[in-house]
Amino acid sequence: MTLDPFVALPAVAVAALTYMASAEVAFLWVYLPVLLLLPDSFIWGWPPLNPHQYAILPIGLVLSWRAIKGKWRGSWTDILVFGFLAWMLASDMHANGTTDIVNRLITPLTLAAFPYIVGKLVIEQEGLRVAVAKRFVFLLFIDAIICVYEFRFAVNPVRQLLAPFFSSVDQWHTQVRYGFGRAAGPFGHAIFMGSIVAIAIILHRYVTYFGWWEKRFRWFPNVQLNKPLVMLCGLIAGSVMTLSRGPWLAAIVGGVVASIGIARNRWRALRFMVVILLAGAALVYFGGKAYVADGKSYESKEEVASAEYRAELVHEYRHIAMVQSFWGWGSPNWPKVPGMVSIDNWYLLVTLMYGVTGLVLFVAMLGAPIVQLLWIGMLENDLDGDLRGMLFTLSGIIAAIAVAVGTVFLGGQLFPLLFLFLGWSDACLVYRPRRLSAVPVFAFRKVII
Repeated sequence: MTLDPFVALPAVAVAALTYMASAEVAFLWVYLPVLLLLPDSFIWGWPPLNPHQYAILPIGLVLSWRAIKGKWRGSWTDILVFGFLAWMLASDMHANGTTDIVNRLITPLTLAAFPYIVGKLVIEQEGLRVAVAKRFVFLLFIDAIICVYEFRFAVNPVRQLLAPFFSSVDQWHTQVRYGFGRAAGPFGHAIFMGSIVAIAIILHRYVTYFGWWEKRFRWFPNVQLNKPLVMLCGLIAGSVMTLSRGPWLAAIVGGVVASIGIARNRWRALRFMVVILLAGAALVYFGGKAYVADGKSYESKEEVASAEYRAELVHEYRHIAMVQSFWGWGSPNWPKVPGMVSIDNWYLLVTLMYGVTGLVLFVAMLGAPIVQLLWIGMLENDLDGDLRGMLFTLSGIIAAIAVAVGTVFLGGQLFPLLFLFLGWSDACLVYRPRRLSAVPVFAFRKVII
């Protein structure tokens, strides 16, 4: 007997909390922990959903009703996000007809549309900016602690503990580099883990700068530990344990972009950022070419092979992508190059699946919010300091994800997180946000701060 039906338990918990308290409470106390602490490889039901997809369903339905009742304010980001999702569906239907249409509808709904709606209607409108940022960072701090075991023994304790109780097959395994396990936590792959930790580091910087962390851990009030410093060290250790260069680069890029928001001279900081990023891009490009050409040591053999593989992907697949340049091949249908089944570059993969049209929509979906956030953050002089800092923080997070998915496909929990942050970004732009620094606690029929 398996525990497969328990995969749907988050939906029950969310529905109960939404009824007794609010969708905001359910989002903070159920959805975020399920998304960031539990694997998404265990599925159940028809259509088959994982725990965080079940968790988002009741919240998404409630918030969709709020949007219909007039709480939604449209934007260009809405057009780009829903345009990209609509094109994904249209491209798949062009390639496969209406085969498996329910799955093709529910997947973008629970992994993209609902997270985007949550990001837009919950965080800024309800004053939960700091509460969500702190909760996100703390959950990744817990993941980093758990990952010490995986790093040392090359065994993922979360999957090892849960896999015997579920019938769905876990496709992931811990990779080994330099004799250590590449920590993946509940996110399946080390690059996903590294990318999400990069987001947490950027958010941690924001919360720390404005002084919203408590000085001590509430559970250990008499222990003389500096909470912000301990959490930062834990997050950095979590990033290091992934042994993933792409997310490290993403964290640097995102951190540089986010830092403009707290600079005394924003324009000077912007110019400095451009110079640093251009110099860094040149260094990575030429250094990477030299590394692939000359990296012959035993210790770097696996890394060199990985770098060579990514370098060959675009060369081998670009002609295949251009055969179906408008519609794309559909999500499972592109011709596979022998030995290159895994497309470790989302921009290439989205071109294969959804054509150049899909690639343009995706890049615009990322680029437009970054430009808007930077534009408002640079030119509006009457913004509160914490709101300005959040605008640059969110632009840094989206930029970090844009860099990270150049080395991996956009999957796992990183996919809904992208749309959650896109919704959060749009809320900062189209609503007048307010801020409350505490986390909502359980209360009947309303949120108590």
